[in-house]
Amino acid sequence: MNFIYLDESGNLGFSEKSTQYFVVAALCCNEMKTVDMCIKRVRNGLTKKYKKNEMKFSNSSDTTRRRVLKCIARRDVSIAYLSLDKNWVDDHLRDKPQVIHKYMFGQLLTNILHETSISRTKIIVDKFLDYKRIEEFDSYINKKNICKGRYRTCILSI
Repeated sequence: MNFIYLDESGNLGFSEKSTQYFVVAALCCNEMKTVDMCIKRVRNGLTKKYKKNEMKFSNSSDTTRRRVLKCIARRDVSIAYLSLDKNWVDDHLRDKPQVIHKYMFGQLLTNILHETSISRTKIIVDKFLDYKRIEEFDSYINKKNICKGRYRTCILSI
């Protein structure tokens, strides 16, 4: 089974306080333990205060980020991403962040899955989606036939 970890950076707001870019990324590997081992190894070196919560890369120190990246770089993984300059988003889409969100992740998955011959893929979605949004995203990728291939199935997971 192939594993795809999905995450995002930035936000889909359009106020002055919003980020200029919205980035969606995927880390792809053949074994789930590949990434889990790196995160676990780095977390073990952190103080107790930081071990309880999700490890937020943007809030982590440079040292912590470097440790994670060095560990992942030594593994057999692929990274793919899409970046959106929100200045280019049409006005009619600015009040529909979920449309942009689903489209960006859908495009990213389409590009990744087009390049692989793996038949079963487990997609691990970061906690940016609640259960209802996971169901909506699952429905979206099925409707768009993103995971449909000759012998392909996708399993969404949090």
